Parts: sequence; structure tokens; C-alpha cells
Amino acid sequence: MNLLSFYLALIFVLLAVFVGSAKMFHFLDDLFSVHPFTVVLAGGLVTFVTGIIGFMEIQDGKSLARSVITVGVSSLLVIGISFVLGVGRLFS
Repeated sequence: MNLLSFYLALIFVLLAVFVGSAKMFHFLDDLFSVHPFTVVLAGGLVTFVTGIIGFMEIQDGKSLARSVITVGVSSLLVIGISFVLGVGRLFS
């Protein structure tokens, strides 16, 4: 779970960058009426929870560092995306 959550954190950070810069993800808004950043936010929350669960599998310093980085990155992602969505809804 520790390694999976680390990879998920990296994937969702990259996905957040691509969603913010590319128009190809706007089909979610057209098709399902869901903003693409909302999908990234949900994935970030899942990654955060799996990162917390990954703390139970710490065996050495490397897995501890991986867990701390995972929780840190996913929490920053969730806070950042929440801010962007909140400000966007404020001005819409």
C-alpha cells in the first residue's frame, strides 16, 4: 500500500498539471457535468487516505520517507485544488 500510494500521488500531481494546461480533459465537464479538477481532488483524497494507511507498513527509513512524501504531496495537492475550485466557484 505504501508504494501504491506513492505512485498514485505522483500520478495525480502530473494529472493536475495536465488538467490545468490542456483542453483535452474538458470532455468530463461536457459529458458528465464534472469539472476535471474535481476528479483530481477526489483522487488526491484517495491518495491521502492510502498514504495514511501506508504508515502501517513502514519497515525502514526508505519506506518512512516515501510515506511522509506521499502524505505531504497529496495534502498539498488537495489544499491547492480545493483553493482553485473554491475561488473558481466564488467568481462564477
